[in-house]
Amino acid sequence: MSWLEVENVSLAFGGLKAVDNLSFSVEPGKVFTIIGPNGAGKSTVFNLICRIYDPLEGDIRFGGESLLGAKPHEVINHGIARTFQNIELFEHASLLDNLLIGRFRHGRFSPLSELFFLPGQLRQELEHRRKAEEVIEFLDLEGYRHARVADLPYGVRKKTEMARALVASPEILLLDEPSSGLTTEETDDTAFVIEDIREDLGITVVMIEHDMKLVNKVSDKVLAINEGRFLATGSASEVQDDPDVQAAYLGGEVA
Repeated sequence: MSWLEVENVSLAFGGLKAVDNLSFSVEPGKVFTIIGPNGAGKSTVFNLICRIYDPLEGDIRFGGESLLGAKPHEVINHGIARTFQNIELFEHASLLDNLLIGRFRHGRFSPLSELFFLPGQLRQELEHRRKAEEVIEFLDLEGYRHARVADLPYGVRKKTEMARALVASPEILLLDEPSSGLTTEETDDTAFVIEDIREDLGITVVMIEHDMKLVNKVSDKVLAINEGRFLATGSASEVQDDPDVQAAYLGGEVA
């Protein structure tokens, strides 16, 4: 059963094809990883799924429903959350406040209830805080709860962005280079976190990643692309052994 489906999608910037007739599908409950050399179009694929870009052709479906009619801020309502290659957090707010912002999808806003802080509003605020605390505990962030994001170590900020995505209770989580800039120890911890997200939270993960050790450790299926085009798909070892993939990384033909 395919859950997320990208079908014959293309996108060009000027005369440059960033994504070229690309198709792939992701099954629920799996870790699906997209790899490729720098400039291969990996983050562009995420931006297409999240409706930041409109494809020139093709379709993107989640749960059988096309996403092409959704605006970028509506994608989270379909159950899709993401992180970014470059951390996108509110740096002058606390870690907890950043997580509460991630609960916006679940907010039921009424000017009257907010003005008078009616019982329903209180229950909603308590539920948001409960979920935030649940994710803080899940990711071992208790010691940073009230710290300003700008003062956090880089590795904790990466984890905070993941936490903000998780508090939205997504069905599918898009991780854009989760190990980028991390130490070896932090990358190993990230592998355990991704496995726990899938096993304990039941969330499907689609990941862009360069660290092949992490890819090998957590991926159920790997897709390799280059210049926006499909190269190979399969297990991590199958994809790494593919001649076209090796040629793309080495910059030439592989005999």
